[in-house]
Amino acid sequence: MLLISNLTVCGQFTPQRLVINGQSGVFLTPVEERAVLTALVDLRYYSKSVSLRDSIILDSEKRIVDKNLEIKLLTSKYNNCIGDQKELGKKYNSVIEEYNKLVIDNEVLKTKNNIRKNWIVGLACSTLILGTLLIVTN
Repeated sequence: MLLISNLTVCGQFTPQRLVINGQSGVFLTPVEERAVLTALVDLRYYSKSVSLRDSIILDSEKRIVDKNLEIKLLTSKYNNCIGDQKELGKKYNSVIEEYNKLVIDNEVLKTKNNIRKNWIVGLACSTLILGTLLIVTN
């Protein structure tokens, strides 16, 4: 008798009793018990999977927010660079215009200088020729 009661307490001859929501009295057959235990294992696995999925989603959302912030920062830097390049382009164009004006002024001065040299050489030659003619004709 002691052996039978001990086996009964350990659950060998009677179906297992489950306590659900604080109420006991659910009797299961071995097949049903196996199905419930499999479902509980699956439930734990799926809940861990869901929590892992949720953590991956949160991590991905944080990364997306960080990337969007980096994109906005880089976009503002890019726009600043474009503005700086426009300013530098205007300065470069003004320097080129000044250089072109200086080149034109230099050419004008060269031609004036050449004209002056031609006049001086021409006057010197004509004075020399006239002086030679006056000496020769005297």
